[in-house]
Amino acid sequence: MYDEDALENVVLFEVGETQEALRLCDYLKRERAAWLYDRDDARFVAAMLGTDPRDLATLLRSVEVWAFDRGLLGGRPYALRARWPLAASLTG
Repeated sequence: MYDEDALENVVLFEVGETQEALRLCDYLKRERAAWLYDRDDARFVAAMLGTDPRDLATLLRSVEVWAFDRGLLGGRPYALRARWPLAASLTG
């Protein structure tokens, strides 16, 4: 649906379960453009970044709140990181 070149101002969140991906997508659509994005064997929620330099932090906090409210963090420590194949394609 979306060309990879068009993903320049987009953050991708890998979500394993389709229903959770749909829920996250609906949640993010309240604030910004968001859609499901399938790549290889993974499902992502894509979220468009705005022009405000603080928008990335705002988006990450929004997803953090959503995950906490859904009980997905469970009080465990967590890290935001890119999957290796995706990270490699974004860096060069």
